[in-house]
Amino acid sequence: MEKSTAMPDGYTYSYVLNGCAKGGLFREGQQLHAKILKNWSLINVFVQTNLVNLYSCTGGEYGVHDARKVFDEMIEKNVVTWNSLLLGYFRNGDVDEALRNFDEMPDKNVISWTIVIAGCTQNGRCQQALALFCLMQRRCVEFDQVTLVAVLSACAELGALDLGKWIHSRVVESSRFRNEQVLVSLYNALIHITSAVKRLETYPTHPVEPQ
Repeated sequence: MEKSTAMPDGYTYSYVLNGCAKGGLFREGQQLHAKILKNWSLINVFVQTNLVNLYSCTGGEYGVHDARKVFDEMIEKNVVTWNSLLLGYFRNGDVDEALRNFDEMPDKNVISWTIVIAGCTQNGRCQQALALFCLMQRRCVEFDQVTLVAVLSACAELGALDLGKWIHSRVVESSRFRNEQVLVSLYNALIHITSAVKRLETYPTHPVEPQ
């Protein structure tokens, strides 16, 4: 495209940056960033959000540092921008900083909540993940299947089978979930938690004397 007479605009760069992030083409993404900085007319919230996402996907302290730098330079931010930054902190294992930014978010959506629940679970803070899910319920935020996969993972780690049973019943009884195709990951998580419950229910309530 650059060799033709057609001039790429900000939306073009936004689309290509997104492709670089998904394909792990971080060097190419950095080169695009350098070109964007030479032409400020290309900069908009979509381009900058995709830059935050690119550096967040890079991982490590260096990546999240660059993501934060772009984030702080932004005049306008949206919930996608914030979510991308949250992912960067969780990928770097900086759970406290991720949660601090989550608390500062002016607006949150179901993806924001799912990111922090999954991020806590993946970083060994399963109790905190379940506490966030309970807070999500109190705030009347409607969860989705991806949220439930993250919560069930935390339940499995902690042995929180009562909550796991409640989620299973919600999925079975909810008309919303009956009208959706259940994700394979959710289906597997439900099977796992159901098996754990059945194993627990088959345990004797009193110790068995050795023969």
